[in-house]
Amino acid sequence: VCHKCCGSGAHKRATLLCPLCKEGHSLRELPLPDLVGQKRRLAVSKSCLDASCKRFASTTAVVSAEPSHRLFVGKLPLTITATSLRHALLGSSPGSLFSADHLSIEWLTDRKTSLFYGSAFVGMPTVESAAAVVARGGGGIGLTVPGSTRRARVAFRPLRDGEEWPREGHVELERPPVPTTPHPHPSRAEALAAK
Repeated sequence: VCHKCCGSGAHKRATLLCPLCKEGHSLRELPLPDLVGQKRRLAVSKSCLDASCKRFASTTAVVSAEPSHRLFVGKLPLTITATSLRHALLGSSPGSLFSADHLSIEWLTDRKTSLFYGSAFVGMPTVESAAAVVARGGGGIGLTVPGSTRRARVAFRPLRDGEEWPREGHVELERPPVPTTPHPHPSRAEALAAK
């Protein structure tokens, strides 16, 4: 609205109506649309060719993988310890199916950078104990990990053909590994020594 018309419209504010209001339509009387339901129906009706459906299909495939004694645990905090992960997996009924000493943990790191991004493989003593943990924290429900506000994702992760686990040379650590490669940038002392 231009400045010249702004003053004349200010005192007529109550009489200003949009074309729908002039015809007698009131949007407040209409029921709210069920946007969540529409979105679900749209996702079901599609042929799952787009990336979001493929991603959903891959996560449901992980959740519905065949039972195994090895579990994948994701969305872990970067400050996780093996002790706190064991306590989270034991839950409120420790000792019923297994004890914390029978769990083997392999922290997963990036292949290029060797940095830990919050995932681990956990070896359970039996398939039944692994199934109990997945039933308690799988299917998107997640496990509560001490020291974290997020819920860790838990799923079966059976061994692939020819895969050996734990890997050769695996050493179980209390904390995720920290890469020992030197920082790519020279330190201040090295930079001063070079001058």
